[in-house]
Amino acid sequence: MGEELEESRSMTDEKKPREHKPRDSRSRRPRDKRRRDNNQRDHNSRDNARDPSPEEITGDPELLGVLEVLGNGAAFIRRQEVGYTPGRRDVYVGPKLVRKYGLRTGDEITGIVGKKPKGGKSPPLVQLESANGHPADKIKFRPVFGDLGALHPNEQMFLECDRVVRRQKDYTNRVIDL
Repeated sequence: MGEELEESRSMTDEKKPREHKPRDSRSRRPRDKRRRDNNQRDHNSRDNARDPSPEEITGDPELLGVLEVLGNGAAFIRRQEVGYTPGRRDVYVGPKLVRKYGLRTGDEITGIVGKKPKGGKSPPLVQLESANGHPADKIKFRPVFGDLGALHPNEQMFLECDRVVRRQKDYTNRVIDL
């Protein structure tokens, strides 16, 4: 009886060969890999897009909106018509342009927008004309606001003026001076 118990234990302690299970065609791994490949292809196609030739650029530069730079380096120009919130009419700005011109969140962008790509994506910014009213080639070398030092005034500015409202002198700016 003791021998039978030992044999049954030794059989359970031995590792049985694993059965090979065929992979289900709907498993998550291939789908995730496809999704990653598609995302990478979309990202690369926008990032590695060639610069358009002058013949391909059509249209006049227009004030587009305010730039919002995302964490991945890409950016979108938000429009005033929708309160600068994300919307369907946003313009895509690739990371290459953001790095090339040193663009930052909050810049007011003027430029030319290209044709809308397939797939319902945002149209790209084809040519940057200016940012915050300065030419595109000059904006990269502007100082970072956080690195600037404070300047303390050493003389008072008088805001009082001789403005007359309803035949009386306007003291609004004089109150501000106090």
